[in-house]
Amino acid sequence: MTKPQPDVIEKRPTGTLLPPGWRAANNMGFTYRVHDGDSWESVAKRFMVDVKDLIHFNFMTTVPAEVNWYLRSYVGCNKRSPSGYNWMFSNSARPGIIFIPPADHDPIDADPEVLYAWTPESVKKLLSSLDAVAKGMSGNPGERIRNMMKLAISVGYPACKDLWYYNPGAVLLYVGFHTNEGQRRDMTRFTKGTFPFDGDSGMYGPWRIYPFKDLMDEFAAGFSNVNLLKHRLEWIDDQMYQGWHQIDLADAQSSQGGGSGFGPSVSEFVEHVHYLAQQPSHMYSAFQQ
Repeated sequence: MTKPQPDVIEKRPTGTLLPPGWRAANNMGFTYRVHDGDSWESVAKRFMVDVKDLIHFNFMTTVPAEVNWYLRSYVGCNKRSPSGYNWMFSNSARPGIIFIPPADHDPIDADPEVLYAWTPESVKKLLSSLDAVAKGMSGNPGERIRNMMKLAISVGYPACKDLWYYNPGAVLLYVGFHTNEGQRRDMTRFTKGTFPFDGDSGMYGPWRIYPFKDLMDEFAAGFSNVNLLKHRLEWIDDQMYQGWHQIDLADAQSSQGGGSGFGPSVSEFVEHVHYLAQQPSHMYSAFQQ
């Protein structure tokens, strides 16, 4: 006889609940899509942050029962840890998004470009450092990252600051099967549904992510930590891949006859992103290998 699994220990947090996606809505930290095998400890190690700081950054609490409540209610975790008492990360979590705090350095209140006078020469040095790190990366991610760096170096400064990709959390929600056309119109109200989308997507914050601008802001005080440069490049690729993967899934389901279930705007969005990937000047061109 199979022993019944214990209940997950969770408790609805007392006081005012955090709104879903509140970090993204306030442009705080970076979104990360959790995967099978991820844990708070492994994610914290990957992004070089303290594990308790990472948990608190997401939910403003480290009380295990309250963290479990947020994991189920906001992250959409649906698999239990081996003990059965906690929720764990997995590919099946929907939306499966947590937030990574900015790089570990002293807070800077002023505009980084005021504190660190970026010039074509200093940006070239940063891009060269990133490119050198990218050359040592393997597999498909390494190839994509090298393509991204080739693009950034070719456009130079300040044009590299304007390179962008779509926020993967916004993509996930927009192409979601259970998202209706009214919700999609609300998500794209800034551009009135026209491409390219821009402005606030709602729950997941801005539609567009500007990775090289973010890198310049993040490393305004210096960029001697090679491991951190590598992690940030891997994170950018992972974020782009998550959005691209959702586009591919929607495209595949549409081609199998399920497109009508999504609504016409999803097919148009898929075509739009594929068009961007064909443009040598866009970051999605890195996926045209």
